[in-house]
Amino acid sequence: MIYAHPLFFTQPLSHTFYMKVFYSVLVFFSLLSCNRIDKTYFDESNSSFYFGKGDLDVREVVSLPEYVNLDQSGDYFFTQVDKLIISDNFIFVLDLTGSNHVYVFDLNGKFISRLGNIGDGPNEYRRLGDFDVTDDGKVVLLDRQRKRLFIYSTVGALMEIKKFDFRADSFVALGDGFLFGLVVESEYPEINGYHVIKTDSELNILDKFEKYPEGFMDVKFHTGLFTKSKQHIYYHKPVTDFVLQFDLKGNHLKKIDIILENPDEFESYKNDYEILAEMRSTKDFKYLSSPPVILGNTILAQGYSGNNKVMFLYDQKSGMHDEFNIKPLNFNHLNVNFPYFSDGEKFVASILEYELYQVDWGKGKIPEDVSNHITEGGVTVALYYLK
Repeated sequence: MIYAHPLFFTQPLSHTFYMKVFYSVLVFFSLLSCNRIDKTYFDESNSSFYFGKGDLDVREVVSLPEYVNLDQSGDYFFTQVDKLIISDNFIFVLDLTGSNHVYVFDLNGKFISRLGNIGDGPNEYRRLGDFDVTDDGKVVLLDRQRKRLFIYSTVGALMEIKKFDFRADSFVALGDGFLFGLVVESEYPEINGYHVIKTDSELNILDKFEKYPEGFMDVKFHTGLFTKSKQHIYYHKPVTDFVLQFDLKGNHLKKIDIILENPDEFESYKNDYEILAEMRSTKDFKYLSSPPVILGNTILAQGYSGNNKVMFLYDQKSGMHDEFNIKPLNFNHLNVNFPYFSDGEKFVASILEYELYQVDWGKGKIPEDVSNHITEGGVTVALYYLK
């Protein structure tokens, strides 16, 4: 039982006491008001993605990973995974900076095919920029140098080649056409200076979206500027501070602002990657270095906070967010580092290979057969399912 001191009731209450109570209540409601203002910062209509330090733990979002070893025992060895797509039946890997090929595996990691041939022949591509998989299972490769789309079956049969006149470095397949991400100088007067265009299946231009700002320096190439969820397609070009949202038919829905708590001076150089890279070591700013990945209500994005590479998390429904560093001294694959692909509803996938394995604090959780595969130079897909 708790007793109140008798003096609390018998002593007269002074004017000073009342003033203290008044100011305490005033401060309380002032703080409450500030908290309410902070909460409205997170736009429930999803017109902004917020990234910063907070309390959202990635372990609350996804389960511990499942592993798929990719078979690399033949002459189809790849050196790097620049883009990963997992369909209902296959795993597709783009090794752009190494072998310049797309590889197809089944869901158990067994090798199926390597798509296409490099060269200057009529049925060969020269330099890939992106690839996508259509709803009916065709694999489409973008040759950004020769301005062509190569369409293959999953077993490697070339089915069709489509030519275009503009300069595109990324694309996504629609049911009856395509969305293309363009470079600033697209070499096509009608669409010069636009981020995205929509075409029909024969690559006739139907619409264009979002002009580049004046003086934009298009110096950073990134594979895969489009990402998909079950209901939407998203376009983001690093290091810009917005995302374009489309429906699955390629109709533009809205522009989503990326809010990163950057200093004011970020506005002056966010569109020039060379200046941004130079300033990164001296400024405490944040930006995305790759397009965000959608997983249920959560947005995952890789970027920088100052000179530190970080993983950003943002829950659209609750407004919770967080960021954590990605560097050798604290690398732990259990924290979903390096997301390459999400189906939007079930999982996000990332890659494990030997260099990461060496500094991985979570490797004790990896099964023995997976550890052996990685230490022998193999590549493993880690699948993190949404809780």
